[in-house]
Amino acid sequence: MTTEILASPDPLGRWKAGAHIRGSDTPVPLVSTRYDIRIRGALAEIATRRVFRNAEAGSIEATLTFPVPVQATLYGLTATIDGRRLVAQAAARSAAREVYETAIDRGRTAILHEEVLRGIHMLSVANIPPGGEVAVEDRWVVALTTLGPDADRLTPDGSVAVLRIPVTVGDLYGRSPLPDSDDLIGGGAPARATVHAAADAGILTVNGRPPGADGLELSLGRPIDLRLEGWRPTALVAPFGDGRTLRLAIAPAPVAEDRLDGDLLLDESGSMGERDGGGRSKHETAIAGLRDAVGRLRSGDRVRLWRFDERHAFVGAVTDAASLETALRGLTGPQGGTEIGSALAAVAGRPESRTVIVVTDGKSHALDVQALARTGRRFSVVLIGEDSLEANVGHLAALSGGDLFVGAAADTGRLLAAAVASARQPVTPAASDGTPLRDGLTLTRNGLAIAIDFPPGPETGAPDEAVAAFAAGLILPRLDVAAATDLALRHRLVTHLTSLVMVDEAGAVSEDLPATRKIALPAMELFTDLGIEAAAPRAYSPSMAMPATPGRGRMAPTKVMLPKHDAPASAPFGGASDGSAPAAPAPAPSLLRRLFGRRSDRGLKAVAASIPWRDITDLADLPGRLTPEQAAALDRLARHPAVAALAARLGRPVEIVAAALLAELAGPGDRNADRLARRGLAGCVEAEIAAVWQAVAP
Repeated sequence: MTTEILASPDPLGRWKAGAHIRGSDTPVPLVSTRYDIRIRGALAEIATRRVFRNAEAGSIEATLTFPVPVQATLYGLTATIDGRRLVAQAAARSAAREVYETAIDRGRTAILHEEVLRGIHMLSVANIPPGGEVAVEDRWVVALTTLGPDADRLTPDGSVAVLRIPVTVGDLYGRSPLPDSDDLIGGGAPARATVHAAADAGILTVNGRPPGADGLELSLGRPIDLRLEGWRPTALVAPFGDGRTLRLAIAPAPVAEDRLDGDLLLDESGSMGERDGGGRSKHETAIAGLRDAVGRLRSGDRVRLWRFDERHAFVGAVTDAASLETALRGLTGPQGGTEIGSALAAVAGRPESRTVIVVTDGKSHALDVQALARTGRRFSVVLIGEDSLEANVGHLAALSGGDLFVGAAADTGRLLAAAVASARQPVTPAASDGTPLRDGLTLTRNGLAIAIDFPPGPETGAPDEAVAAFAAGLILPRLDVAAATDLALRHRLVTHLTSLVMVDEAGAVSEDLPATRKIALPAMELFTDLGIEAAAPRAYSPSMAMPATPGRGRMAPTKVMLPKHDAPASAPFGGASDGSAPAAPAPAPSLLRRLFGRRSDRGLKAVAASIPWRDITDLADLPGRLTPEQAAALDRLARHPAVAALAARLGRPVEIVAAALLAELAGPGDRNADRLARRGLAGCVEAEIAAVWQAVAP
């Protein structure tokens, strides 16, 4: 993505140049994106470099929540600030967040990379000074998906491997598990990226074009689809994090000869009616893929076909092309919402069901991944559409031992055929003990046979972070929490247990808190296959609700934080360029929010939730930004004797303390409000806050 801020003697003129947050003159702080991709065999290593620039008059925090391939392992984060290169350190998730928040309180520039859901990551860059620029590079590694040649015999000769890098997402159905501050936001300004890609063997294309030595400039209004024809198996050797030698081999999976007896669920929700650049709907693409895949069935195979939207129904047994056409007459076409969870649970509950293939665009939060994985069924997923989302369904596939197949629309038939071939493999539950870390691991994934072992003898091989991180990412889910956390810290992985964080101790210090700037993912472009880019709205404002579609609207996100998993207290953290650790994190906020939740006075809490905290950098500025109703509520709170007494004890203006109390009520989904509350109530103990609210809302 490239957005230039034009030179102008008028500061306000500079603000108005380039891409802006929709409905405002606030510039989008992400000004360029570059992908560097290296493929060895079927292993892809990706470095993403993003440049953030602050064209505003005050310090800002830029946050970006974005999808990644659900099977990817992120293993490195660096930043360049004023010519200084900083390297992030891994820490337990909650500890990393505390380091980051403490750095903000101290006015330091800080960077945090978290996994907020499997397949959804968030990058936060705090205290970018006016006119400042920060370049952040993350590194991740993932195996390709092999489609095999024209038949389902997965041999290296003539085989095709694909990888989709998601960069945007469409509207989702169901209640998001993420708070507003962390959630995916779409509808952003048009954006572009520079992509450099190379493979050690085979013919590589990026969105249908050869990458060339100078790279490609691509729109980020559609995913980046890599296609590698004629790839070759590879064996790689590298030191592992514990001093042993790691050997990684990736080859085509052997063809299983088992008879296929499984269930296939076809998504017929309203979003499957959306059309691609060729004018064909996702539903039509899926049906064409089914017809292609059925040609790969063998004698004795049986697939039970189901449909689902807000309801689910069995439509027929499929054994050949004729029975498929009979079953297809039971389909109703795209309509309604996506109650994918109830459909999967119903099919998984049938005694004859062992393997389930789901054909969907994945655009739903409405499924309990953990509960479905505990059914003992194997779920494989074929994703349809350029705005598909891997996060939930891909996580389900990974937990249940299934596979995830995603690629360009032209490959849908082969993706489904690969899913059918994968479904023939025996259902084997994932190991749950620590033996993979000791003895290695062998598994099949997306048409690949992957083998990890640790040959005896002294450590050999050149350092290779990508190979070591890839192996650690495969082993980690099979360990208990303590062992998994230790492995993730050792290899500096971003996981549900650990994050990467750095603090710039050498840069300038900001006196005020930064204004928060949530960066929207670019709007999906239509008609891209015809060479026409649809006009996209200006970048999405985080305060605006996502557009709703009847029966499929995105509900307001819940105010529930994800569970935190702590590593031992000695876990490393920080990231200062001189290697020193940041100051100890401040104590957690008071019990105010929990206590106030028990009170009968809900009016003040509603007022607090209605205040645009993201633009408040100093509590003293709050009164001038309030509506008359909000200002009256703040005034009433400030006049209360208990609040006045607390202000006197702290030696702060009563208006500041009252504003801090309001900010405390606005969380936990509003991180900027939490920061303001910490600053305004610094020096308070929980007992004091509890006493104030006992007096204000008895």
